[in-house]
Amino acid sequence: MRHHRLDGLIFLHPVTLNRVGGAEQKRTRLLREILGPKAYKRIIIATTMWEDLKSEDIATRRLEGRQAENGIWHEMLKKGAVMVRHNNNKESAHEIIRKVVATSDKNGKIRTLLEEELSINEGHVGKTSAGKVVKDGIRENLRLLREQHKALLEDLERDQHPPSRKEKREKKAELRELNKKIQAKESDLRKVDTMIVS
Repeated sequence: MRHHRLDGLIFLHPVTLNRVGGAEQKRTRLLREILGPKAYKRIIIATTMWEDLKSEDIATRRLEGRQAENGIWHEMLKKGAVMVRHNNNKESAHEIIRKVVATSDKNGKIRTLLEEELSINEGHVGKTSAGKVVKDGIRENLRLLREQHKALLEDLERDQHPPSRKEKREKKAELRELNKKIQAKESDLRKVDTMIVS
């Protein structure tokens, strides 16, 4: 297995995002599991889209919430991640890249948690912390799809009046679509479980 070392990682975050939603939580958790705590000091959280705001105060409060003790970025920032403002221009982008290069020049490259776990688990992605996060996400999607499927079947059985041909066709099409999505997610889960990186 070839080993890859990390200079650093620039994590772009639009300040126009309002509250911390489920997708952001999952994305950040996956990032943490890929990098591992030792690599947090190599993360630069670059906030973007400041020019799209009417008031910077609201964005500042949102960012403070993400940095707070129970915030989504607290652990990474506490262990060395840095937050900077990206001003949507070349100079700002170059300055952020210079920070990554300077840190790497000073401290050397770092091995990610994913890289270490792939070595330990003979390249099996599904056995890594990041792989487990991905599988959890797929399982949650599967659970929701199966619930929708079950509810639709129950709805069809409960119908007091015979549905019209059009209604029947629509519900059957919806069931077929849900079945396809369920099969796709089951396939995704198998892929993560059997994927080997060499």
